[in-house]
Amino acid sequence: MSSGKIAKPSYAKLAWVSLTRGFLSVAACLALLGCNGNMDTGPSRSQVTGRVTYQGKPVPLGNIAFIPMPGVALPVSGAEIVDGRYEVTNNGGVPIGQHRVEINGWSADQAEGNVADVTEAPQGLLIPEKYNAKSDLVVDVNQKGTMSLDFDLK
Repeated sequence: MSSGKIAKPSYAKLAWVSLTRGFLSVAACLALLGCNGNMDTGPSRSQVTGRVTYQGKPVPLGNIAFIPMPGVALPVSGAEIVDGRYEVTNNGGVPIGQHRVEINGWSADQAEGNVADVTEAPQGLLIPEKYNAKSDLVVDVNQKGTMSLDFDLK
């Protein structure tokens, strides 16, 4: 039975949690930057460009993410889709290897008024979950330099 008093956490435990969070934050930053921020020493990458269509029509607005499969160098890479086209060139592109692909897209009507406000995605996806949150699309980025990958979603 409880005495009605609220137990206070120990300061040692709070300090340990803060230290652990700080260490994990620093470790994540170093992993993303390749320890020294020089992308030449990181994983081999490919600048990936392509088209995304849904039911035969270009996706007006959306985003695409290449999520590394186990054993592939991090990080997740991605880009915006505009008028059915995307280009992943940031940080040298997508790391070489297999990636699960998630694609989100909105119709022009759904995107109306949201293009300038990138903090909020338009409501209601044009593309079904099987291509985004529950995607089983897997691609092999196997060419250093540049390559093209098109997605014709049904």
